[in-house]
Amino acid sequence: HPAIISKEVFQKVQEEIERRAKMQGCTNETRSRHSNKYTFSGKLICGNCGSKFRRKRWGQTEKYKKYVWICVNHANNGNEACDMKAVDEEKLKAAFVGSINKAIQAKDTFIKTMIENINNVLESRREDAELQEINTRLEELKEQMLNLVRLNLRSELDSLIYDEEYQSLEQEMQELKQRKAAFDNTELIRDKALKKAEEIEKLLSSRQELLKRFDDYLFTEMVEQVRIVSLVEVEFIYKTGLVIREIL
Repeated sequence: HPAIISKEVFQKVQEEIERRAKMQGCTNETRSRHSNKYTFSGKLICGNCGSKFRRKRWGQTEKYKKYVWICVNHANNGNEACDMKAVDEEKLKAAFVGSINKAIQAKDTFIKTMIENINNVLESRREDAELQEINTRLEELKEQMLNLVRLNLRSELDSLIYDEEYQSLEQEMQELKQRKAAFDNTELIRDKALKKAEEIEKLLSSRQELLKRFDDYLFTEMVEQVRIVSLVEVEFIYKTGLVIREIL
């Protein structure tokens, strides 16, 4: 069975994926999956400092050459900035093969866990204390605005005082509605995540045999990021937010 990371880690990963998607706008949807020169480009993240990795060739001759991936922060600023060592590209590929083969062997459990995690995390978003606080305050503001209008009808408040009070309440309400909008798209996020889970399920179902070598297409379609935990350990973060840890 896949080495499933905790719900808390899954949630943090999902939030980070959403944050990055918002920052990038629609570029992830329109950009070609082949736009990066190398399969791992932009996917590898340093577990120490959060920097990306870049590819480097080691060995001067064809016989001894190999490709490694190096933390950009380490490469530019040395060990004091980040002591993460270079990671062998072939070991990364082998680790993904191991990861995806676990998913193929336990595809039913893999898909079930993905869907459960999606539902659990989004359910927790609905019950988020901040959202409850926003809703409570919005109801209070509505009542205050109604009371202000009633008071004005009865007492004919000074127009400047009335406008100032009303605008103050309205401004706070608009700010809260903007914050609430981040929670109101929960169903949209869920549908998108479930759609991706279905795509992954189809990919896995079409695989009757274990993967024998690295598959660029499978990796690109299924993996959001790879967190380099150490020289000997990585975490594959799938596009549904599921995390599987592998030994290099």
